[in-house]
Amino acid sequence: MGQSAHTAQLSIPDMELEIVNAKSSKPVVTLAAQPSSSTIGDLKKAIGSAKPKYKDVNRQELRQEAKGKPLKDEATLESLGITESTTLYFKDRGTQIAWTTVFMAEYMGPLVVYLLFYIRPWLVYGDTSKDEMSTTTHIAAAAWTFHYAKRVLETIFVHRFSNATMPLAICSRTAATTGDSPRTVPTISTILSTPAHAILKHTFSLAFSFSVNWATSPSMFF
Repeated sequence: MGQSAHTAQLSIPDMELEIVNAKSSKPVVTLAAQPSSSTIGDLKKAIGSAKPKYKDVNRQELRQEAKGKPLKDEATLESLGITESTTLYFKDRGTQIAWTTVFMAEYMGPLVVYLLFYIRPWLVYGDTSKDEMSTTTHIAAAAWTFHYAKRVLETIFVHRFSNATMPLAICSRTAATTGDSPRTVPTISTILSTPAHAILKHTFSLAFSFSVNWATSPSMFF
């Protein structure tokens, strides 16, 4: 009897699964011959093969309900109770970008922009040949460079991200630090800067950078 049960288990037929759009319920693709041992990750690869637009599995999200939670890649169809009569819901998370690239852009942007103002001030302020940069300006530039160079090195050698990618559409959050650089430089890095201004502005910039990091990836601080 035990052998018969084992044989029956092995004879479970492969499934044909219908994948529909989570918002519109329109068909996305029908996946044929999917064994119960297949994982959600396997389904994503199959979807990518059938639909080249979704070849990057990181942009795919599968759910058992239209507004349900995303299914984990390692979960099997059998463990989730998915049968041939089950409809899975698909969400396109959009074009993805690697987290390492996101943070490299976030930190390299302010570093490059600031140093451009510092090394070539005449590009912004006109002829500055008659003026000498103050000690405060040099100290501020060194502090700024150290801060962002440290972040770049941490991104390359220290940080590990739980998700491989993030949607490109929300990458604008991380661009805020680069966009803030031109506003920061005139106060900290010009020849008219005072020590009090430099310290105050640099402290503000560090707080601003921290808030962006917290908003995009709070887990990196724990």
